[in-house]
Amino acid sequence: MSAETLRQDLFSLITFLVVSASGLSNEPAGYGTFRLLEAAGRLMDIMEQNDLLDDALRRLKQQLDQQRSDSMDDQRLQAYLERMVSDLAIEMQQRLSDDNIDQPKMLTRGVTLGDRRCRATH
Repeated sequence: MSAETLRQDLFSLITFLVVSASGLSNEPAGYGTFRLLEAAGRLMDIMEQNDLLDDALRRLKQQLDQQRSDSMDDQRLQAYLERMVSDLAIEMQQRLSDDNIDQPKMLTRGVTLGDRRCRATH
């Protein structure tokens, strides 16, 4: 994918996020969850098109794609999200423990994953 195509895809994602944010105040509370999951899926689609998905993200994308295509009640959705947050927290810890990679800038300030807080220690 060319840099211009990537730039356009990322611009579209940013637009989706901002438009979603503006609509949240007038929409049912549950819509925000679906919009954020949609944004995560779109971002992983862009990453996949640019050969940037690793095995962990590929598995997450497959799970997310499956969940986005299924209809589920609030209880099932919450259970799925809790599993996803747990899996991401484990993956984040593994990635942060690898001394051979640079820490993402957002992690130097800390990232909240549900009720878990991950801090970069380097």
